[in-house]
Amino acid sequence: MRRIAVRRIAALGFLPLMAVVCAGGLAQALPEDVLWLNAAKATLLSLARVFPLAWVLWAMFTARRTGRLLAPAAVALVGLALAGVPPLLDPVEGPGLVIVAANVQAYAEAPEALEAALAALDADVVLTHERRGEAIAGMKRVADNYARKLPRPSHGAAAYCREGLRCEARVTGHIGPEGCAMPLAQVRVDGSLCALGIHAPPPVPICAKGLHPYLEHVAARVEAGRLTEDWGPCRADDPVLAIGDFNYVPGSRALRTLTARGLRDAARLQGLFAASWPAGGGWPNLPLFRLDHALVGDLEAGGVRYLRLPDSDHKAVRLRVWLRTPDHPL
Repeated sequence: MRRIAVRRIAALGFLPLMAVVCAGGLAQALPEDVLWLNAAKATLLSLARVFPLAWVLWAMFTARRTGRLLAPAAVALVGLALAGVPPLLDPVEGPGLVIVAANVQAYAEAPEALEAALAALDADVVLTHERRGEAIAGMKRVADNYARKLPRPSHGAAAYCREGLRCEARVTGHIGPEGCAMPLAQVRVDGSLCALGIHAPPPVPICAKGLHPYLEHVAARVEAGRLTEDWGPCRADDPVLAIGDFNYVPGSRALRTLTARGLRDAARLQGLFAASWPAGGGWPNLPLFRLDHALVGDLEAGGVRYLRLPDSDHKAVRLRVWLRTPDHPL
């Protein structure tokens, strides 16, 4: 009887795996251009990262019922690893330029607290999405669209560079179909790389059909992680960093549009540790969705961190990037 009980307990251990497979499979079957199906797809893809944590509970239950520790402990570790690997071995400080992208939440107050938090990140380049706060200590605002007539404050965008760093920048016009379009920030840093500040149109609750045209507009100019043509201040063959609020989670077809062009997810192993929304700012402070990404082209990257900002519903993304060739250090 005890052997049968142990087998039943072991069989229950496969339920989290089945949940992951079913959630991921169903998510891939859902279209991304239908409003609420888009939301369901993002939820299922994100839950597929949460379900492995059930193995930890299962391991604790099994250890108590059977008195065995080794096998339950191994299963618990697998569950934790599938949920995400904390970036403990990836140092925050090191070589390269520090790039930050932040959705700063246009509809929140306290811009001074936000500006102080951004200054404390000690970045070389800061790309902000939406409009709140207009100055960062030690940095110069090199481009913005604040003087334009914007449909909403959430369509604001700006680029800041550390004083003394050579930067060329601009904020584009709106990209995508009418009513579902957003701007893009472009910064050519020290004549070496092109940083693209992404703020893709939010699929829910406004429009699911603007996401793909926006990201496809970027992907059409990238191959093997480099630009294929001159684009704004950036130049053909510049290595690319696409960073910001993509408004979609890993596993989506929209993101694969870019990864197919040689851009890789710098936080692909972090899982739940890279979840960036909702993180407060009028929403629950319980990030389960990774909407904010750093996709790295023909560059090296390290020190990826997701950091809370005052009164923002998104976490900021901070990382270091440097050129692959040692004779062209950043």
